[in-house]
Amino acid sequence: MDKRYNLYYIFLEDCKRTPMRECRKKEILKNLQVFFKTIKPP
Repeated sequence: MDKRYNLYYIFLEDCKRTPMRECRKKEILKNLQVFFKTIKPP
């Protein structure tokens, strides 16, 4: 597994343990996707 994806999986595990408002969850996921797109090699 790539190290850069660990943050995403940590977020998913945390969501299972701790309920979160849907709008907040979407906001965090969007930020993670932007982050991964910027660090992804061409």
